[in-house]
Amino acid sequence: MPGIDPLQSVIPALMRLVGAIVAFTMHEWAHAMTAYRLGDFTQREQGRLSLNPMRHLHWQGLLLVAVFGFGWARPVRLSPELLRNRRRDTVLVSLAGSAINLLMCPILLALVRISVIGMPEAAWLHEVLLTVYIVTLSIGVFNLLPLPPLDGFRALSAITGWEESPNYGRILQIGSIITLVCMVTPAASYVVTPVMEGITQALLRALAAVGL
Repeated sequence: MPGIDPLQSVIPALMRLVGAIVAFTMHEWAHAMTAYRLGDFTQREQGRLSLNPMRHLHWQGLLLVAVFGFGWARPVRLSPELLRNRRRDTVLVSLAGSAINLLMCPILLALVRISVIGMPEAAWLHEVLLTVYIVTLSIGVFNLLPLPPLDGFRALSAITGWEESPNYGRILQIGSIITLVCMVTPAASYVVTPVMEGITQALLRALAAVGL
């Protein structure tokens, strides 16, 4: 039986790591910058307005992305009482992370196409860029799910006023268990994957229309 080349598993893990560093840094920076612009000036004191990945990454969560394909970053600590319009601005801050991830996707996919057309021999570059695109898109879409502690749930809670409900703690407990199950099983893929495929197909059509 031939030996297994360890690079076959190490290289994809390293590429996921690169993707997670890029996507998580931009995701958390967007949360912090949006909060800062809307009145939460504690983000500067916490050092979260920097694009330095060290300010945003959670190393255990990053390692899990490399090994298992899912993980987390250091969440931005929001001070809602400092926001100009607490309910509206909480929604905007909550959605900012996924918004910037999704806005990055056309650029990343365009870079993939440009690298394939312009440097067809650089297969490693195609793979790295494609992995960064996939990780960025998956983080953006997954975080929009209305499950605690994801951003989609935070936005929904602000819209509905659930945070003021006496059952809010119970909702968080049950929802967090559901989220954990979604992360360690294929359950979330039934929603996330079709959305990712739809976005990718739409972007590919748009790029084809401009010659990429």
